[in-house]
Amino acid sequence: PVQHDKMITNIKRRLALYQLIFVGLSFFLAIQTSMLNDSFGFILWYTVLGLLTYLFYKDMKIVFYISFIPIFIWSISGNISDYMSGDIVGAVSFGPFLLQSIIGSILVTLLHYVFAFIGSMIGFLYIKIRTGDDK
Repeated sequence: PVQHDKMITNIKRRLALYQLIFVGLSFFLAIQTSMLNDSFGFILWYTVLGLLTYLFYKDMKIVFYISFIPIFIWSISGNISDYMSGDIVGAVSFGPFLLQSIIGSILVTLLHYVFAFIGSMIGFLYIKIRTGDDK
């Protein structure tokens, strides 16, 4: 006799593993090609990251979190590290520098997120066309 519950559980586990692998791989490629690495390959890979993340999770918040938070943290920590090591010339005090770094990091991160959002919109439209929903 076939144990349907056990079979469904195994299928769900396998799908979850594939989801993690694909999202992790696209996240890795997106981070490696980010603008912070002096690369403009992020345009393609953040679009792919947004597409895959939306196709797997169908949630725009997750696309935002995965594409926004790591780059923001990386940008802020890089700026603070440069300031502490003395690589920033002309910075008078840490307060104004930190505010400027936060604003700059938000702008850089939003630029990356725009392409992830475009990818998620492609995924959204693909799902709508495939299912035939008019809503």
